[in-house]
Amino acid sequence: MKMNISMLNRLSHFVLAVILFMCLLPAGCQQRKTKAHLAHNRIISLSPSTTEILFALGCGKQVVGVTRFCTYPPEARLRPQVGGFLDPNYEAIVALRPDVVILLPEHEKEKAFLKKMGIATLMVNNKTVDDILDGIRRIGTYCQVDDTARTLIRSLEWKIQQFHTPVDSGNAPRVLICV
Repeated sequence: MKMNISMLNRLSHFVLAVILFMCLLPAGCQQRKTKAHLAHNRIISLSPSTTEILFALGCGKQVVGVTRFCTYPPEARLRPQVGGFLDPNYEAIVALRPDVVILLPEHEKEKAFLKKMGIATLMVNNKTVDDILDGIRRIGTYCQVDDTARTLIRSLEWKIQQFHTPVDSGNAPRVLICV
């Protein structure tokens, strides 16, 4: 087969394009760092309630530190302790290199210290049932498990609704609550 210069040029351009494509293909297939890939992988919880929420949302593997009062679920006991609810050990917190520390409103002093150290915080509340449900939503959003958070909230709301059924006053149980 006889090739002229024009055909040879087109063939060399085609080969060059294929080589260029093959070189750029791996770069184009690399995962981009999107919001979904920036999840918080190192979380410290300074309260038992937030520890339970984190584990309930499936984020237990991301929990790298808890207080000595965080005993539920049992897996929480296996995490390094960073002091107590009101007396956290700042050195232990910093040493664990957290991406975020989840706090309650009682932790204003701790929040200020962590900010000075350049450690991100997330403040949630647990005073009322609505606060707890909002805390689940906010932690779910922060940890990028929104769907799991919504499912957990719906489940809890359903359970709460079960307590709204009227009780015959003659058969009402006597209850003592000690706090």
